[in-house]
Amino acid sequence: MLACSIILLVSAGCASTKKGRDILRVFFDGVPTEEQLIAATTDPLTTATGQTAPDRRQWTPRRDPIFVHEPYQARECTACHESKFSQRMRGSTKEICFNCHDDFTKAVKHVHAPAAEGECGSCHEPHEAKRAGLLIHAGAKLCCECHDEPDKAAAGEHAPVAEGSCLTCHAAHSSDQENLLTKAPDSLCFQCHASILMKGSRARFTAADLARLFASIRLGDAQETARIVEGNAEGAVCSATPNGVTALHVAAALNKKVIVAKLCAAGARVDAKTEGGFTPLHWAANRDAAEATTLLLAAGATLHAEAKDGTTPTLWAERKNSVAALAVLRRPPRVIMPDGETSIRASGKAARHIHAPVDEGECLECHAGHKTGNPALTKLPAEKLCYECHDNEVAEAKV
Repeated sequence: MLACSIILLVSAGCASTKKGRDILRVFFDGVPTEEQLIAATTDPLTTATGQTAPDRRQWTPRRDPIFVHEPYQARECTACHESKFSQRMRGSTKEICFNCHDDFTKAVKHVHAPAAEGECGSCHEPHEAKRAGLLIHAGAKLCCECHDEPDKAAAGEHAPVAEGSCLTCHAAHSSDQENLLTKAPDSLCFQCHASILMKGSRARFTAADLARLFASIRLGDAQETARIVEGNAEGAVCSATPNGVTALHVAAALNKKVIVAKLCAAGARVDAKTEGGFTPLHWAANRDAAEATTLLLAAGATLHAEAKDGTTPTLWAERKNSVAALAVLRRPPRVIMPDGETSIRASGKAARHIHAPVDEGECLECHAGHKTGNPALTKLPAEKLCYECHDNEVAEAKV
């Protein structure tokens, strides 16, 4: 029986007819049919199993990531590696990265530890990523890979911390300020809290006031917008609709560049989020508002801010085919808002008396930078905080 089987297999293997292949299929899997053989001989991209084979003559990165390192996109492997077939680098990470990128470690007082040590891969992907800047994670999730996460049980939380927008206050690579702050404290805090210096800034900003402000923006009436903002800066820049839409969202979407600049200078939070997690930069990208996009990025808007559904401004611009805004997002400007600091600081002239730490820009004398168990992010309860500097005359009188 065994001998007969061997003879059949040999004869079938030598045969090139359909009958011979039918015999082979009895003993083996994967023997091609007549139709599959014809297809394989007529279509060079089709395999014997009928599946389309990949064209290895062309190469493109995987489509999922939307940000690709330029040398990787251009297949210029030797820009970083010793050869196309080696993973060995041509030099240290700092030498390779700063061969194309600006060396931001020079002439600054403070450098982020990974940047100083050439550990660029701690934060950035080398080839491709789903986030701008080839970041491994978005927002605070990336920072908390190394830094301690703020106390979740704390009663008070700084708005940028709650939104995961660390770059609202801190520089990613280097700074002349301690703790990598983007500006000196006397300018940084007043970037959002400018109205603290203004007389009568605590007046209530009603829904009707917000409606008038939105109407002036839609009409492009910069003078009326300025009048409303100057009358109550804190209310104008901090108030929002029930679903989180601020004046800056509206101005950005409508590409009202003069109004966007005015609101940013008055302390509007450039990373304020709607109920869905969308920032003014998202809205500008959605409406292809290139000039507003430029101003927002210049004012410190987070390029890779993610909405609740994971959408970034760049991804939204791609989906909406916002060509002009997308060009700005892919090559963000390296500029500072004109007159942003001076206009904010000058607003202090409207007040007759200013608390000494505020006047000197020492905000962190009283407030915590991230989280605290006290209202207004104060380091201590109010009844104890003031007496850190002032004499407790009440307690002394009881003695």
